[in-house]
Amino acid sequence: MGKKLILDTSAIISGRPFPTDVETYTVPGVIDEIKINEEYYPVLENIKIIEPDDENLEKAYEAARKTGDINKLSPTDLEIISAAIEFRFTVVTDDYAIQNVLNYLKLDYITYAQEGIRELYIWIYRCTGCKRTYSRNFGTCPVCGSPLKLTRIKKKNNRNF
Repeated sequence: MGKKLILDTSAIISGRPFPTDVETYTVPGVIDEIKINEEYYPVLENIKIIEPDDENLEKAYEAARKTGDINKLSPTDLEIISAAIEFRFTVVTDDYAIQNVLNYLKLDYITYAQEGIRELYIWIYRCTGCKRTYSRNFGTCPVCGSPLKLTRIKKKNNRNF
């Protein structure tokens, strides 16, 4: 067999066929998300289920916290990222938040319907008044009381696109 791919939910429900020389994997959370729809059962026959360990799940959460994507990612998304950390397989996803965290971790991903991200971003909260920045949302600035706004900061990209 050739390349090993981890599929996110949208990669499976897209219905796009994958080459026969690739091994496809997914995580239990993806199965839970799509098992309510019987039309996807035939697609699942060729997909192996892998379950990342708790240590790698915590690494995924930590990376998502560092990039600021933690609030944009579902538990299933984090499970996919942790599987990529543990097994070092390429993730197939069009989810920009997943891509951003994988990019931060220098892990491989491919897109299937969209172009994908071009740069690494870190999400922070910036005070609309005094312009101080915070890594988490307090709602209002602890210093001046003005509202906080989610803002992205472009980081130097270490990936070749």
